[in-house]
Amino acid sequence: MAAIPILVIAVVQGWLLYGLHYALQHQTWPATDASWLLALYSIALFVPFALEIFAARLRHRFTWMLAAAIAALAGGLSAYAGWILDTPDGRFGFFLLFALYGALFLAWFIALPFTQTFARRGSWKILYTDLFEFSWQNALLLAEAAVFTGVFWLLLFLWGALFKVVNIAFFSELFTQPAFAYPVSSIAFGYAIYLIESHEKIVVTLRRHLLGVFGWLLPLIALIAVLFLLALPFTGLQPLWETGHASSLMLWLQFLFIHFLNSAYEDGQSEPRYPAWLKQVVRFAVFALPIYAALCAYSLGLRVEQHGWTVVRVWGAIATFIAALYGIGYAAAALRRSPWMGRVAPINVGMAAVVAGVLLLATSPLLDPRRLSAASQAERLRAGSVPAAKFDYDYLRFELGRYGKDALAELSRDPNQEIAELASGSLVKTARHGQPGVPPALLASRVELHPAGAALDPAFVKYLEGAVKSAPWEHASCLTQAGQPACLMVALDLNADGQPEILTFGGHPQGVYSRIDGQWKKVGNLVGGVASPHRIGALIRQSSIKVEPTGWRDVSVGDVRFTLQRMP
Repeated sequence: MAAIPILVIAVVQGWLLYGLHYALQHQTWPATDASWLLALYSIALFVPFALEIFAARLRHRFTWMLAAAIAALAGGLSAYAGWILDTPDGRFGFFLLFALYGALFLAWFIALPFTQTFARRGSWKILYTDLFEFSWQNALLLAEAAVFTGVFWLLLFLWGALFKVVNIAFFSELFTQPAFAYPVSSIAFGYAIYLIESHEKIVVTLRRHLLGVFGWLLPLIALIAVLFLLALPFTGLQPLWETGHASSLMLWLQFLFIHFLNSAYEDGQSEPRYPAWLKQVVRFAVFALPIYAALCAYSLGLRVEQHGWTVVRVWGAIATFIAALYGIGYAAAALRRSPWMGRVAPINVGMAAVVAGVLLLATSPLLDPRRLSAASQAERLRAGSVPAAKFDYDYLRFELGRYGKDALAELSRDPNQEIAELASGSLVKTARHGQPGVPPALLASRVELHPAGAALDPAFVKYLEGAVKSAPWEHASCLTQAGQPACLMVALDLNADGQPEILTFGGHPQGVYSRIDGQWKKVGNLVGGVASPHRIGALIRQSSIKVEPTGWRDVSVGDVRFTLQRMP
């Protein structure tokens, strides 16, 4: 393979990435259009890497048709993701980028071996041995190129640091310039691909060693899977649901099991070199996979029933669906007479197409987690599954993009006045935190005043409306953010002047308000008192509250005042 084509592709990729960085830095097009920006980033990432892998076939028409298809599909789905983005701050968010580019990369990585097989055979008759070879070759190629690029940059940093020690800062400044970093990184990565592909025996040897190691980890993970299931009848399922992350752990277990099983199977030309009894143990353990998938589905169903669909839960459902199909397929294969692993190959080929298809659907309007989440959450609110005052309107506004905003717009016209007011308040917010999300007209309804029967001073409510609007960070979050529990307040005379102060116990900061010269104002915050909000609320509702006189007076030295903080 010639190095020149790969280096040319790398240079073009580097300057494309630098151009996009420059646009972001100076807020010029395409940085001003999220659809174009995300689409061009996808094209700049996925198309050059595919061309570098197909560098030996650049003269073939198929290679350029493949590049055009990748550009159209990845660019189009990324443009759609940019169109969804409609948050006030205009930021993409880590999870959006991770989900988008993670799904596109996995679909790209899964589909690439199929195209390489076609390029080799000239036919779409897929051989599992080819898919196995190209999948591992591509994985090791990208991993080794990434390591090479990382070490390359470590040497550059060492270079710059050494010269900076002797007061020559030119190199350290040069290496941190984006105009240098992007092209040079792309060239280093591309050249690493050329070097590695030029020494194919290294890749084959490394693959053989890795598969040998991973293959012998299969019995261990099979043992873990079986022992955990055997322990569940004694522990019960309740501890699983209480953790909040048991499903993710079980999904990791399933996918690692699937990975190690395929490592042991290799290209299907021979059975794993296990003793006969160990082969039977592994075969028996495969039946645990559908059980784990069922547990994950049940756990997810409980969460959805209680709290509705969210973006994370939709992705969890996708992962559970994929794991379940793998588990059912492998269990069906294990029911056959030996050698049962011979059925793994067609299952893997079919599942590769399913996984790539589902991932692409999840980044399209058909299975978009944001669309599904917005519809689910809005329906829960309308159905009364969650009280209007406790619903997280800001989740729709700041996490679900255009779909969340459209759902809020519909809720702002809801016949329920409280829902309409809170939805309208969230719609006009420009940041999720630090701004009042409770309309002033509903502020009084957020206060739970004690002792029972105490009347809320209208002048105090009017003061709060203005104070919370001008400086929300100075007041309890239950007054500034929708979806919070009611503000627990207590009328209690703290300074023995015959007029009660208002103490806030719901949210933070826990403010203290007093009437001074006939006007309400905030005079401080309550500190200390380490206890759960639930316990504090229960004690206040039981009227278990009183003023404790301090045993030690403050000391003033001139206009400097000291307060004794007593030892415990």
